[in-house]
Amino acid sequence: MKAYSVSTLIEIEAVAQDFIATHESGVFEVVGEMGAGKTTFISEVVRQLGEESPSSPTYSLVNEYELASGEVVYHFDLYRIQDTNELIEFGFEDYLYSEAKYVFIEWPEKAAPFLEKTKQLRIREAAGMRVIEF
Repeated sequence: MKAYSVSTLIEIEAVAQDFIATHESGVFEVVGEMGAGKTTFISEVVRQLGEESPSSPTYSLVNEYELASGEVVYHFDLYRIQDTNELIEFGFEDYLYSEAKYVFIEWPEKAAPFLEKTKQLRIREAAGMRVIEF
């Protein structure tokens, strides 16, 4: 895993560019404490892929972005999920096994039984900086 220390949005832009360059696609468990910058980073990746107005899926559970290329990106925020039955009812597995370019999952521990072949993206605070690892 590479680690990047950032303190500004401009630095986050550069890390997002590197993320896209090194990961063409995949399902990513996005791990970090509340307020660590998970949504900010994912939104920047999605913006660089061509979406003009990415937002947090906190209340909608998932945001779907269709890119100009026709590819799709899913961004999940599972914070409000109480148990895996909610994910089954929602059709979570269908999203995981879709042909999406990227699937980003915040609070992935709530979906652990479904996440076998995922990659990790970690974001944490350290010494006043955000550390992004992938």
